Amino acid sequence: YSDGTALQQLVLGAASDELRVNAGATAPEWYTPAAAASAFEELANVTETSGTSITTPVFTPKKYLMIWSFLNVSAGMSFRVGNTALDTLNNYAQTEMTTDGTTVATGAQAARSNLECFYNTGGICLVTANIVNIAAQQKVMDISVKGMAASSTGGIKNFGGLWYNSTDMIDIVSWYGSTITEANIVVWGRD
Repeated sequence: YSDGTALQQLVLGAASDELRVNAGATAPEWYTPAAAASAFEELANVTETSGTSITTPVFTPKKYLMIWSFLNVSAGMSFRVGNTALDTLNNYAQTEMTTDGTTVATGAQAARSNLECFYNTGGICLVTANIVNIAAQQKVMDISVKGMAASSTGGIKNFGGLWYNSTDMIDIVSWYGSTITEANIVVWGRD
């Protein structure tokens, strides 16, 4: 490049460096760009059209998880999480559930083998979940179910859940317990 008087050589920068104008606007320079902000990435996407459960493959655990799931099932389905293998022990607690705006359970509930997040009579529903999935902490979940039950006009259920495991990070999720006509689970995560 020219400094206005003579040609100048800009020595090659490091790998992945980018070229920019220096702070004094007098010459080009190489710089190392800052790392890109973490963005949500798709970790798992699975579809099922029969059977009584749908389970993601094991995915890379991230600190924050968003789960989107569509279910068309014959009866209630239950939600289960785990690390490499689904947790089948009593390591869950449901802290509060509301149905159509009416609170049906409050306080710390007894640990149970699943989170009992389901649309009671089956039918079509959309489930969304946000999970804080930080290692060495219990995993906090905010889950919402909106749907049309097979025998009613539909409804809404929302609850906060807790996975007591404070060692492992969630890297697999599942719905189980009912005949599936169509089901899908998509998991996104970010650190």
